[in-house]
Amino acid sequence: YGPLVRAASGLTGLWRYPELDDSYSDSITIFPDHFVARLAGTAVLSALIQRRRTGVGARICVSQAEAILNTLATQFTRESLQSGTLKPLGNIGEFNTPSNVYPCAGDDLWCVIDVQTDEQWRALCLAMGREDLAADETLASAEGRIAQREEIDHAVTAWTSTRNPAAVMETLQGKGIPAVAMQRLTEFDDNPHFQARGFFRHFVQPGFPETLQTENGPVSFSDLPEPVIKPAPFQGQHTRELAARLLGLSEEQINALLENGVLESMDEEYLELLGNG
Repeated sequence: YGPLVRAASGLTGLWRYPELDDSYSDSITIFPDHFVARLAGTAVLSALIQRRRTGVGARICVSQAEAILNTLATQFTRESLQSGTLKPLGNIGEFNTPSNVYPCAGDDLWCVIDVQTDEQWRALCLAMGREDLAADETLASAEGRIAQREEIDHAVTAWTSTRNPAAVMETLQGKGIPAVAMQRLTEFDDNPHFQARGFFRHFVQPGFPETLQTENGPVSFSDLPEPVIKPAPFQGQHTRELAARLLGLSEEQINALLENGVLESMDEEYLELLGNG
């Protein structure tokens, strides 16, 4: 339902490049599904805590559309007061600059820089060797920089485009400027931030030649064990087990239902291979 909810809630219209009126940039994402799943998990935990404290349970009802509309509550409220403000912004930060995604040296490599204060702006200018920009009084405030956003973005791009994104990130973070290098999925395993937090784990999925990476858990707990991560089941892999355990059928009854096509199960030889693997 995620793609439909994106459109119905107005998210699709905001999640696009501002200069392309009829475009949209979320054709393969299902953001509402992921977001609401986490909300539901939090709600379940809250209900369990309440039951432990009071003995009273809870009924949880979560709507994807309502959840997304609530995340946009500030924007909708602002639109009701300032008509025309609810519009796609792309990657820019609306209230300060430079705040954007900038190209770096290499093939399709990028970094994010998000200046949030006047002090960070001056530090960025010095890091880029642009003392002239730091001395420009018209750029000393966020309002002045926003008025010249395009010129500033060109200056930052000229600096980042000759550097590795990791080098940009380390240089700017060292000076207290929010910055991060773009990473692809294949680079996550080597990310020291993720490694320190045990954010990803690997598991064996039968049928795949290599181990697969998966999210360990969206939240870390000091007193809870890591979640159990198992391979995705194959169609019919657990037919016999479920028929016996949940339906109480005997082996003879299960065999009869399989022979008559009422139930389907995986090939026995393949099941044996999975067990040995």
